[in-house]
Amino acid sequence: MSSSANQAIPLSSDWAATATQSSVHAGPSLIQSLITVLSAPATPNQLCSLEISAVSASYIYSQFVAHIPFKLNIIPTEEQLFNIAGKNPDSVPAATAAATATASSINLFGKRSLSTPHSPSAQRRAQRSAQRSAQHSAQSQKPLEQAAHNLIDASVDPLEFVSALLTLFNLLSLVDHLKINGRHWPSPSPESLDDTSEYLPPLPSSPTFSLSIFPKTSILEIDCVPPENVLDLPSLAPTLRLLKFSRCGIFDLSAIIGDVTYPILTHFKAASCAIDELSNLNPPPPLHPPFKALAALVSLNLSGNNLLLHTTALAGLSSLCLLERLDLSFNAIMSMDSAHTLLGNVKVLILTGNRLTTAKGLDRLYSLEYLALDNNNINTTQDVVGVTRLPCLADILLQHNPFSRSAPAYRVSILNLFREQVSTEGSTHTHR
Repeated sequence: MSSSANQAIPLSSDWAATATQSSVHAGPSLIQSLITVLSAPATPNQLCSLEISAVSASYIYSQFVAHIPFKLNIIPTEEQLFNIAGKNPDSVPAATAAATATASSINLFGKRSLSTPHSPSAQRRAQRSAQRSAQHSAQSQKPLEQAAHNLIDASVDPLEFVSALLTLFNLLSLVDHLKINGRHWPSPSPESLDDTSEYLPPLPSSPTFSLSIFPKTSILEIDCVPPENVLDLPSLAPTLRLLKFSRCGIFDLSAIIGDVTYPILTHFKAASCAIDELSNLNPPPPLHPPFKALAALVSLNLSGNNLLLHTTALAGLSSLCLLERLDLSFNAIMSMDSAHTLLGNVKVLILTGNRLTTAKGLDRLYSLEYLALDNNNINTTQDVVGVTRLPCLADILLQHNPFSRSAPAYRVSILNLFREQVSTEGSTHTHR
């Protein structure tokens, strides 16, 4: 089963069929469309996959917190249920406060409850909620709040809505492959743009949500969503097999992975995420490098970041006995001098597009079968002579280095180096 929650989907409920947008990211119609998609019959042996925007995930989580908190093991007070935003932020966890603050701007039950008796305090809360809704309607520059306000009206039946939330909560536990994207976020103003804007667009409204509502997810992809807005990643540790971040702006990897181990996580990718020397890949003692928690890792991809030192890029990898593939392409690494002391039995090493001037340090990675050194700053063939001693090396990429441009026949020179090495080994073997 594969679906995208932000596509136009026929709705079966009257209260959800009033949506006026073809691409819905908040409101009861989103809830109903997700139920429709996740309830569809699945093909045998096919993963249940779901792609959803961070705005939609934040809306869903906020509704769970506001209306079925017991499912999230949250015990809300009356103040938290009806009017949390800004009242007592220290009394609730950050994730709960953020989600319930989002939910309070929607206030599904406010219009329904006006026809029933209220205490004076409840009436005051309803009036304040109505004032907030009016303010949100007037602010056309905030599309998320405006869309949510338009999609919810007095025709929504509260009991039906809560029943739909309970159904969706159960269906989300079926999702195996989850992709969360950054669509529908408000566009940043020109004056707020800076050097990190391509990784982390500044947001006037920053949706926050918990991954605990997707408890069985084994494949997680997060694209263009700030990691600090994605809460409770460690809750997926028992089931997660593949984790991928792209264009996310990771400034503290240790905080994202947390203090738990991921026993079956075999593939991790964080590409174009602005990871650099300050991203806590190699924290000072007594802290441990975050990759030490990924003992089952087979493939690691940190391409397209801003790493300078190989000691940072390889921190904690010596303990990963199963690691076979490492992609550090398109960083700014200048040396791999002590790589053999920091890596285990890696078979594939991709260093394309760095600033290497020599292959020194790679000549003792005896398990290497594939090595990519193209698009670096290697000046002569003698700077790579060491890797010709690697017994398992079958493929090496060296094009687009200074020596390959100045000597078009460099391939012959490289092949001669390998032949000399083979000949030397054969002579040594005969002598023995």
